[in-house]
Amino acid sequence: MMKQQVITESQLNEVIELVVSHTGHINIDGDDVRSVLSGKVGILFTATQSSENCQEFLQRSLREFAEQPAVRSCKYALLNIGMSPEDPLTMEDMDLIKEFLETYVDDEAELKWGLYQQPEGQKMTIHFICTNYLQ
Repeated sequence: MMKQQVITESQLNEVIELVVSHTGHINIDGDDVRSVLSGKVGILFTATQSSENCQEFLQRSLREFAEQPAVRSCKYALLNIGMSPEDPLTMEDMDLIKEFLETYVDDEAELKWGLYQQPEGQKMTIHFICTNYLQ
């Protein structure tokens, strides 16, 4: 299931709290979120795995993100993936992520991404922020 919400710089601290994890393998920090959101407006997409396996969830979520006009037109993007300890990502999964970023995020976009470990018993969660400068 994917949720989306419009976000602005005024929500910076809330977004940092939601997206930044201290168990990162490839860590996103508050400065990364600031660089994507400060002075900008955009959309935060959140996808949470339900009954499907990790690979199915990742494929479906990336496909849904790719269908969003805001993703294709963004100039700043941040992708942070929380892996389930029971169903870790494979190299094939990493290829899916790389293909999504290369194919669907604008070549001119500044991109940051991270990967972290969810607590025991939690499923995969993906946060994707895409922003543009305020008009």
